Amino acid sequence: MTPFSEVPSRPRLLLVDDDVSTINLLGNMLSGDGELQFATTGTDAIRLARSDPPDLILLDLEMPGQSGFDVCKELKRDPQLASVPIIVATSFSDSATEARALETGAVDFVSKPLKPSQVITRVRNQLRLRHVHERLPVKVGGATRPPRILIVDDDVSSIRFMRQALDEPGAQFYFATTGSEAVARAQHEEPDVVLLDAHMPDLNGFEVCGRFQQDERLRHTPIVFVTRYSDAETERRALELGAVDFISKPYSQAVLKARVRNVLRLKEQMDAALRMERERWRRLGDSQIAAMVAAASDAIISTDAQGVVVLINDAACALLQVSAQTVVGTPLDQLLPLSTALADGGDVANQGVWRRRMKVHRGDGSTFSAEASLWHMGEGADCVTTVLLHDLTEAEQLEQADRARVEAEAVGRTKSLMLSYIAHEIGNPLNAIMGFGQLLTMDPGDPLTGTQLKRLQNMLTAAEHLQALLRDVLDLGRFERGQFELAVGPVDIRRGLQDCAHAIESVVAMRKLTLVLDVPDDLPALMTDALRLRQCVLNLMTNAAKYNREGGQIIVSARTDGARMRIKVRDTGMGMTVDQQAQLFQPFNRLGRASSGIQGAGVGLAVTKHLIRAMGGEIFVSSAENQGSEFEIDLPLVPSTPASVLD
Repeated sequence: MTPFSEVPSRPRLLLVDDDVSTINLLGNMLSGDGELQFATTGTDAIRLARSDPPDLILLDLEMPGQSGFDVCKELKRDPQLASVPIIVATSFSDSATEARALETGAVDFVSKPLKPSQVITRVRNQLRLRHVHERLPVKVGGATRPPRILIVDDDVSSIRFMRQALDEPGAQFYFATTGSEAVARAQHEEPDVVLLDAHMPDLNGFEVCGRFQQDERLRHTPIVFVTRYSDAETERRALELGAVDFISKPYSQAVLKARVRNVLRLKEQMDAALRMERERWRRLGDSQIAAMVAAASDAIISTDAQGVVVLINDAACALLQVSAQTVVGTPLDQLLPLSTALADGGDVANQGVWRRRMKVHRGDGSTFSAEASLWHMGEGADCVTTVLLHDLTEAEQLEQADRARVEAEAVGRTKSLMLSYIAHEIGNPLNAIMGFGQLLTMDPGDPLTGTQLKRLQNMLTAAEHLQALLRDVLDLGRFERGQFELAVGPVDIRRGLQDCAHAIESVVAMRKLTLVLDVPDDLPALMTDALRLRQCVLNLMTNAAKYNREGGQIIVSARTDGARMRIKVRDTGMGMTVDQQAQLFQPFNRLGRASSGIQGAGVGLAVTKHLIRAMGGEIFVSSAENQGSEFEIDLPLVPSTPASVLD
């Protein structure tokens, strides 16, 4: 429960005992806890301590020459050694000897035969407390007010006995019989020391220690365990949880009183250390506040009680495009519209900080959005008002971009759902139309006339066109939802291109076009989705036929280039302008040719681009108006990743 919990990495320990076997035992116990020195007489102990002051002394009481009491008194009279903690380790285990040792200046008392776990735990605890003394900026005198003592025990008679034993003049006593009550009383009374039983109903002593550690106001409160459980494990656990001392029941009044006085002195020193630390930081802040404000990245402006600017930092000058020389000494309202904003009201945050968004004018006449945070310090003529100004230009731009993104995503989702719904609702009756139409051509008992067959074929062709359009629309919906999958397998490119050529034979013949396939016989297989690749190539070849000139030419070629396959479809048609090429792959954009009489919805190329990218490839186009276009599909022979859902 100390404000400074660090322990020096290699503290110096002085072990003093006239029994060499005891020194050897202590040396073995504490070899890992610091640098050890040894003395077998009081004279040697004082000499070693003065030549190289230790961080802690373990001292026997009965030695030839000077006794342990004499050594303790002499060390405490030496200003250089007075703060060195002394733990008495002796064969005399009576309470009178313990009380005398503590009153002489010892901070702790252990009885022989020594228990390793107890000695190690108490040495480490005192080293932590010793670190407090080393951090003290000045030596501290007596208490500034009567001590407040909280006694916590579920046994009322134990509370009464401790109260009588600690009958200090002016001391204020508080009592609790449960752990929860102890935490509540401590939070309200802020005691100087807590005498705590280990085992109680509700919260036990160890849990109370944990609650104290979690509370910023209580974590530095010294806790002394007073319990009938005197085993080494209980003591170790208590001290490691933050207790500063451990007293086993039964105890004598003298021992209890001496130990509590030691803890109260420690608390006074801790409080003084904290006060001096806060004062040091306050003085440092007073001397450096102007420099820190000047170097701050946010714009800061301060005014006096009359609202006149007394301070403006460099960031504020840069933001407002003014100079400190022209602003200091002028009313703040000439810089910021705070009077109007305050009159209109604002958001008041914690600790009286007022916040408001506003438009601010710069020195050059331009304006920008800012958030002003304003708070007052002091009262009356000493009141200082500080304004923190934050430029919101970039934040507003990001907010606007984010809103646009959210709106675009919402529109996209709505469109995707709408298209999927429409495609589904049209698809069912369309399938029925095509099915019954095909049945009409297959009825040998009632064959159609030539005219009827031609009309039916036109109807089925239109239905197939609509079916392809619906498929493209559904694919677009899957792309936008990230639900599109591929079925990868080996594809014979030569055979696939021949199938596509056969599929557009009627259009080629009707428009008197020449279709050329330039595909080597030894072309390797391509690992991709055969159906989706056919959809892409057929779409490009169909477009090359539809937008070609009468009697024009279509050249389809395929070549490997290292580990990639390149498929090209070139036509001699009307071509495209640069502006049209920039809009080429936008869904439902027909590039101004909606009234050309050529069938189409502007969906096929958008789907084709999505499909090619899903297969790990890319599509390129080169075109010149009235000269024709060339589309190139570039795919890896083997995809780098297995078939996956398109993002």
